[in-house]
Amino acid sequence: MQSGLRRIGSVVMVLAGVAVASWLVFGPPHDWEGSMRWVRWALAAMSLGIIRGGVHLFFPEKSEGHAREGEAAEPEPAGPGGSG
Repeated sequence: MQSGLRRIGSVVMVLAGVAVASWLVFGPPHDWEGSMRWVRWALAAMSLGIIRGGVHLFFPEKSEGHAREGEAAEPEPAGPGGSG
């Protein structure tokens, strides 16, 4: 059940990030001038971060100990006096 809740939350995060980004592109912030331009820039960066976080929740990274699918595990280096 945890996986399902995580994926639902990630979809909600991605949709929220896309909604904020769309509002910034098509909405009233084009009239923002002066110091409000920095607020617009911060909102754009935040929306991209929200989208990235949602994608990270949906597709979690595999643990480092396991080889990725299709890749062979790296051979261990030979120690001192070993053949290699």
